Amino acid sequence: MVDSWSRGGGKFVRPSPDSYFSRQVGPAHKEGPKIISLYHNIWALPFGLTNAPSTFQRMINSVVVVADSWEEHLSRLNDLFQRLRDAGLTIHLRKSVFGRGTVTYLGHVVGGGSFRPKEANSRAILAFPIPRTRKEVMRFLGMVGYYRRFCVNFATIAAPLTQLTSPKAPFKWTVACEESFNKLKTFLTSKPVLKTPDFDQPFNLQVDASGVGVGAVLLQPTVTSFILHPVAFFSAKLKPHQAKK
Repeated sequence: MVDSWSRGGGKFVRPSPDSYFSRQVGPAHKEGPKIISLYHNIWALPFGLTNAPSTFQRMINSVVVVADSWEEHLSRLNDLFQRLRDAGLTIHLRKSVFGRGTVTYLGHVVGGGSFRPKEANSRAILAFPIPRTRKEVMRFLGMVGYYRRFCVNFATIAAPLTQLTSPKAPFKWTVACEESFNKLKTFLTSKPVLKTPDFDQPFNLQVDASGVGVGAVLLQPTVTSFILHPVAFFSAKLKPHQAKK
């Protein structure tokens, strides 16, 4: 999603929690939700229904409005407000932010032609203790794996930890595991920044391989210079039959 955001940054608004109650329960289901007294029915969509979140999922998250210029931003906001009015929905003004050059969304700080991990998430990775169980290793890999696109040769570096997640292998924390753990922390907490891709400009793809994994980096020059900046890193751990020479 962040790849498709404009180079000018993003601006967002967030729906109000009372938007749930602006949705009515369908005619075929109005006899289902009742107050404890059994004499009254709930016609609006309450929070407690099992399927309420999935029904409301298109509006339950933050709404991001992206534009390359201030004029375009205002125009798109007007379109958004009109659609909300037509649908009978409201937004929570206190939780809304307008005209920002950067936004924090889905764990990323996006805007100004680049994006990077959210600082709070980077601190959580840095503070993660040495795993003592297989489950803790999987939890750590889940945290850092979300940002693998920021790490060169992620799969190769993480290979010793990935091996620990197999129930067929004994859980033994080795020097290689310690090095992998520390390297991943260093890569992902050293404020890595990726360039927002410009699909009107050429890309440069560089690849690499070892006996453990394969990797690649997608690069792109800026409009004003020929200096290549990373757009994304890709990697994959080789399977046993692929690693055979």
